[in-house]
Parts: sequence; structure tokens; C-alpha cells
Amino acid sequence: MKKYLTLMFISHNEGYIKEYHLSRPKFIGIISALCLLLLLSLGYVATIGKRERLAELKEENTALQREFVLIQDELENMRHNMDQLQEKDRIMRAWVDLSEPSDDVRQIGVGGGDAMLPEWENAVSDDVSDLLTDSRTNMDQLLREAHVLQASFDTILTVLSKDIQMRQHIPSITPVRMENPRISSGFGYRRDPFTGRRQFHSGIDYPGRRGTPILATADGKIDKIDFNSRLGWYVIIDHGYGLQTLYGHLNRKPHIKLGTRVKRGAKIGEMGRTGRSTAPHLHYSVYKNGRSENPKHYIFDQRMRSLF
Repeated sequence: MKKYLTLMFISHNEGYIKEYHLSRPKFIGIISALCLLLLLSLGYVATIGKRERLAELKEENTALQREFVLIQDELENMRHNMDQLQEKDRIMRAWVDLSEPSDDVRQIGVGGGDAMLPEWENAVSDDVSDLLTDSRTNMDQLLREAHVLQASFDTILTVLSKDIQMRQHIPSITPVRMENPRISSGFGYRRDPFTGRRQFHSGIDYPGRRGTPILATADGKIDKIDFNSRLGWYVIIDHGYGLQTLYGHLNRKPHIKLGTRVKRGAKIGEMGRTGRSTAPHLHYSVYKNGRSENPKHYIFDQRMRSLF
């Protein structure tokens, strides 16, 4: 004889009673179906939650990748600025006759790395781990180089502070009196505007209006006033310490006399287009022990000042 289970539903309001007779197998089947439905519902809810979390993680990953790109760009800019500062440091050390630090000293701490694994090891993907490691390594290296540069600049300032005369005789201002002077031709090899041939340009050219005041870039003595077919009227100032500056294509023969001592910022002539020139401009050169140097490395009153 089969055994049945009786389910009774009693209404409290009307006194209504409803009975259901279920066999044991049918009851077990209903309960199993309900449990399966519950599990499927929970699984569906969990899947929805995982999908939402995955979407959030994808958005975070995309944002992190964008940040990594920005960080890498900033590190590249910092490397470029650091290289410029190191070049200025070399020039200034030459000014004050300080020996040049070796590349090993400037690049102190390169290589080796930490023996310990970084904190993010095994917590992120290999690609992300490599990016984080490279970024930290580059940042650490830049910081070490910055400390070396700071020490070098302190040494240079100490030497300069002891010799005010030397500081006054170093060419360090723009040689033209203009609001926003620009350079039309830089230092180094270029194509000659007259012959079209590749030729070394031993200075920089400042274009401007005829009659623009030309200034001595440091204290010194008028060493030469002359004219030739290439430079036109030009002036050479001897600043001592092996430094000389040349100012070419002046408008006319300067009124200043040979041997006159001038101060930084003193007017020594006017811009013109004498000699071989296509338009009014100043040709400005700096010489150290008879060898031409890039004048831009000596100009600190405008663009270079932002680097220090």
C-alpha cells in the first residue's frame, strides 16, 4: 500500500480547508525541482554580478592603461630635461674650471635592481608588472641623477660666489634688446642661403629691425672693430677667462672706441645688414679659448632660466 503525504491549507477568514495528497516520490520530486530552481536562480544572480564586476574591471584596466601612457610620456619629458640640465652642468663646470664627473658618477646606480620582488609581483599580469617595474626603475634613476646634479650645481655656485668678477665676465644675456627675440639660424651645420652648400655656422642669428640696440652680453673690453665682406661691420669683446663674443652685420661702424671697457647690457652698436646678409639681423658668436661654442648654452636670462 502506497504511503501518501497530506498537505493542508486552512483559510483563517472563511474556515476553508484544502487538502492535497502527494505520494512520497512526487513530494520528493517537487522539493527537488524547487531546490534546482533556487540554485539556478542563485547561479543566474551570481553570473549577473560577475558580468558587472568584469565590466568594471575592464573600465579600470582601460583607465590604468591610459595613465601608464601619460606616466611614460612624463618620464620621457623628464629624461629630456635631465639630459639638457646635464649638458648645462658640463658647460658651467668648464666655465669655472671644475673637472668633469665621469659618466659612471652621473649615471650612478644604473643596473643591479632590488633583490626583493616588487610588491605587485604575482598580483597583476606580466605586462602590467613589466610596466610598473620599468616606470619605478626610470623614476629612481632620474631621482639619483637629480641628486648628483644638485650637488654639482651647489659646487659651481660656491665657486662663482667666491669670484664675482668671473661671474660678471661670463656671457649670459640675450645680445639684442627686444621683447621676444627669436633665432632665425642656429649654431652648427646648415645650408648656406647664398651658395646652397652645407656649411658650418659658428653662431646664431637674431632677426629684427634695422637700428635695434645690440648689447654686450658680459663685462669685457672692446678687442676689435672691423669690416669684412662676410660679417660687415662687427665687434669682438674680450671678456677674459678665455671667453670672447662677436657681434656681426652691424648697421654702421660703432661709435665705441677700441679698448673701451664695457659692462654687461651696455649698447655697443645697432642691428643692420652690412656684409653678406639677406635681411637685417645680428650674427652672434661665443668663443672659449679660440673655439666656437653654441651661444644658446650661455644664455640664461630668458629661455634657459626656466631650467634652473
